Amino acid sequence: MINHFDLEVKIKTTYSQLPVLILSIFFTASAFAIPWQEATGTGYEVKLPPNYVIGTSYGKGISNVLMNAPMGGYHSSYTNIVIIYFFEAEDAVCKIRPADKAGSAQPLAVYIKGGMPKAVMIDGGKENESELLYVYVEGNLKKLKIKGFGTVGKIAISNNNEGTGVTIQNASKAAAGQIAGNIHSVIVSGKLKKLQSNKGGFGGFSPTDTGVIAIEGASPGGMIKVGKGGEMSNLLFCGGLVNGGYNYAEAFNECWSSQQVLQTVIKIGLVKKVKTKAIGPGVFGLQVEKKYKDATKLKITDLVGMENLVE
Repeated sequence: MINHFDLEVKIKTTYSQLPVLILSIFFTASAFAIPWQEATGTGYEVKLPPNYVIGTSYGKGISNVLMNAPMGGYHSSYTNIVIIYFFEAEDAVCKIRPADKAGSAQPLAVYIKGGMPKAVMIDGGKENESELLYVYVEGNLKKLKIKGFGTVGKIAISNNNEGTGVTIQNASKAAAGQIAGNIHSVIVSGKLKKLQSNKGGFGGFSPTDTGVIAIEGASPGGMIKVGKGGEMSNLLFCGGLVNGGYNYAEAFNECWSSQQVLQTVIKIGLVKKVKTKAIGPGVFGLQVEKKYKDATKLKITDLVGMENLVE
């Protein structure tokens, strides 16, 4: 049996490279009737099989943790952020939901590192008004499912090209009187199987707040799909940056200013198909195996690199 001290040591040694403060650690000893457990002080509950490790951080200073997080981090002015960490959850199904199931919860970020779960499901609540700021996964996660969030900031998957790739699904609905929110940015370092937003879309809020879909691993079976009513706007599509790093806003501006997909700036990614009703403004730096044959089937607005999407 792993005791509390052993878990403390494991966290501090194995994961010392993470910029985190572990305030709470949970573990179970029974393989039966897996319960939801409160992540104390966060307003969230978690559900995992036995022998897992979870850390939570919350309160002042957490925004600095996100700024220095992997794959470009995430910039936020919030001071009430909650971060939940999953460690050593090999082949598990990890779930998160608000403790108040009828309402919304504090802005959330999620780290997944160590043993890789089969799936991660993150629920923001029935009101569909919570904010998921940042998700970081290090490993070959099969599926990430999100629901109940009005907005999603950045999803960063550090995987490789093994298997069929990762599936990312945003099943969030529109909050009362609003439209479904976008996923601002998605970065996948390896292979993508499917990136789907059921109701919302992808991209930034304005031309000065551009998002990115960066699929760095060649994904000849990969699909990017937006549901009815969703759009792909204020967005850079690419396979990463030529000079490395994660300054996608600068890369977007360079391509936009020249009105070209600059291969001296961005790498061209590869996917099988992109399915949407509306796209642009944006810069499209993906090679699509199954292009649209008829541009009239799309509402295209100021799309640099349209030839990569439409025959």
